[in-house]
Amino acid sequence: APALPMPVTPTELFDTLWTVTSVGGRPTALGKPPTLSIAPDHRAGGFGGCNNYFTEASINTPDLSFGPAAATRMACAPELMEIEVAYFSALAAVASYELDDQGLRLLDAAGIPLIGLVRTTE
Repeated sequence: APALPMPVTPTELFDTLWTVTSVGGRPTALGKPPTLSIAPDHRAGGFGGCNNYFTEASINTPDLSFGPAAATRMACAPELMEIEVAYFSALAAVASYELDDQGLRLLDAAGIPLIGLVRTTE
């Protein structure tokens, strides 16, 4: 049997600044929304809602996971910290992704969307 072609990671996953629109089904409407960008060398990071963070992405399309997020340690308003904590814990649970014209969805191992993101337009 012919070998199956390796799924190719879509290039638009990389070098795009993604803005988080929801975490765990809840909109991230407070303050400045978290962001995520993934470099082709799999270094990832952005703004968590309070702090800047960086992490390592592990990608084997459609599988996608992230290492523990390392963040700067600024204190923010409790509601912003809450968004950041929720975002980081959601990021740690990501197991795969879906990418389409609407944006990017990061899913857990059961395929439930954890984080919704759109391309940043600014």
